[in-house]
Amino acid sequence: MQAPKPAPIICRTSQPRRPRQYGLEFHGLLSRTDADQLMATSTDGSYLVRESLNPPDSYTLAIKFNGEVKYYKLYFDFPTSTHYVGEKHFDTLNDLVHDGLISFYLESKASDYIALMACDSQCYTNESPYGQYKAQLLHRAQTQTSISNR
Repeated sequence: MQAPKPAPIICRTSQPRRPRQYGLEFHGLLSRTDADQLMATSTDGSYLVRESLNPPDSYTLAIKFNGEVKYYKLYFDFPTSTHYVGEKHFDTLNDLVHDGLISFYLESKASDYIALMACDSQCYTNESPYGQYKAQLLHRAQTQTSISNR
């Protein structure tokens, strides 16, 4: 198994207000409900960009993953010509979506493993015999230090 590939949902109508940073995946002024309807029959990995109703001149990225549509406020940095949602910047919108789909996939398929990797040494204290032994040694050393300091 692998993360779905990005698949833009192409707008079939003329968009005279299409910003230069977006291609045919831009659907203009579109409500969330209308975007949901467009995405309803699409496959995982499908995405579109819409002009948001509120605030004006802002853009929303809709991505479908695991049968669910997720929405993100989309930004474009004109000096560097890069797209971004969080802190990572991407040369193309397709690259941004691809990275997002990989992140969604990892979170959905490997979240337990990732949590275990991110866990500090305290996570292992009660689980492994080595961790229990290490905790006992540390406790004894702390106890002996406090007794000798009296």
